[in-house]
Amino acid sequence: DLPYESTDERVVTVVNTGSSSDTYYSKFIATDGTSGPGYWQETVKPGITTSLDSSTLPHQLYNIDRDVFVFRKTTWTDRLVGDTVTNESPSFVGEKIQQAFLHNNRLGILTEDNVVLSQSNDLFNFYYTTALTSTDADPIDISCSSIRPALLHGIVATAQGLVLFSKNQQFLLFAEEGSITPSTAIIRSISNYEVDANIDPIDVGTNINFVSKTGSYSRVFGMQTRGYDENPIVQDISKTVSD
Repeated sequence: DLPYESTDERVVTVVNTGSSSDTYYSKFIATDGTSGPGYWQETVKPGITTSLDSSTLPHQLYNIDRDVFVFRKTTWTDRLVGDTVTNESPSFVGEKIQQAFLHNNRLGILTEDNVVLSQSNDLFNFYYTTALTSTDADPIDISCSSIRPALLHGIVATAQGLVLFSKNQQFLLFAEEGSITPSTAIIRSISNYEVDANIDPIDVGTNINFVSKTGSYSRVFGMQTRGYDENPIVQDISKTVSD
C-alpha cells in the first residue's frame, strides 16, 4: 500500500513473499514535479540494460517520397517495465538472426531454434508492456523442441500456420483456436526432409517448394500442409540428373 505523497521519481520494489518472479517496480510521479501528491507508475528495475543495439539488428529501407528511399537504423522500443526475469530480453539477443518476416501485424525473427514475434500492432517492440500480467498482444518467444539440431532458416505462412524450415526438419507454428498468442502458440514437427539452407522455400499457390541437395544431385520437393494433426503431402516434383 504505497503512500499518496512522496518524492518525484522515487522508485520502490514490490516483492511477492511467495515468488520472486512476481516482483515489480513502481516510480512516483509528483504532480508538481518535485514532491507531494501524485501517483505511482510501473517502471523498470534501476541499473539494468533497457535497450537493444540497433546497429546489429535489422535496418529499414524507408520510402520518404516518390522514388526516394533512405536506408536507416530501426528505432526499437526499450524495456520500460520489470527486470531480466519478469521481462527478459528476446532470445535473438547475442545470437545470429537467420530470417525476418511479418505475420498477423507482428514482426518475426528466426534465430537458432527460436521464433520470436513482436508485440501485436507494435512491430519494433519485443518487451512486455507490464510485468504484472500477460496479455494476448505480448511478444511470443518459442523454441522448437526436437531431438535433432534445428537451426531455423526459412519460413512460409499458410492457412494452417507458419511452416518453419531447418536443415533436416520442418515444423508448424500454429494456434488451435484463433490467433497466435503467447498462451496459444504451439510448435510441432511435421516432416523430416533435408533442405538446402542457402535457398529459401517459396510459396507457389497451394504448395511450398524447397530444394534438397546431396553430394551428387539436387531435388525440388513440393509440400502441401493439411492441418494441425495431419502430416503434409510431400512430392518430388523434379527429375534426378545423374551428371
